[in-house]
Amino acid sequence: MLSKMTVIRLCGWLSVGIWVVACGSQGSGSQAAAPDPGHMQSSQPDGAVQPADGHEDALAAGNALWASGKLDLAEKKFRQAIEATPDASGAYSRLASLLLTENRTAEAIPLYQEAITRDPGNPKLFAALSIAYLHQAQYSMAQSMAEEALRLSPDMPQAKKLSAYIRAKSQALMVPGAAAGKLPEGGVHPGM
Repeated sequence: MLSKMTVIRLCGWLSVGIWVVACGSQGSGSQAAAPDPGHMQSSQPDGAVQPADGHEDALAAGNALWASGKLDLAEKKFRQAIEATPDASGAYSRLASLLLTENRTAEAIPLYQEAITRDPGNPKLFAALSIAYLHQAQYSMAQSMAEEALRLSPDMPQAKKLSAYIRAKSQALMVPGAAAGKLPEGGVHPGM
């Protein structure tokens, strides 16, 4: 499990182009500011399912509720958006992001996977799923998702930073004693 400071630092890297995780704090706890939804369906092919009005209304309401710190109500609205248009990816990714900020990673991962199923060409979704796997210390899965984001968008700076962070974290854990928080002689992990 990542520390809160690690997640905040990582979010700072990623927040420029990825709305994945709410990074800024309004107060304390999980009442984080809702990031911009970022038009998650931007890479949908022509002829893709257009969200119904109920979908857009519920999604907009969920975003507003999240921004005001009413996370339980925001979650309900995102679920309503999914029910209104189950083939659209946006509500799945928004709900997953909300759950991730509440440290409900096990619930967020399948929602990101559902979003990817509906929008497989969207590198932001793969980066978001990478962060979720990172929260669970599933470094090889996190790295695979970051690499897929880079395959889809080779110049995506956030995915590059994410991939580099995962590699460094994985290497640090391979050093004897690193899992127990012990540093080798000299106090520095190799390659750091």
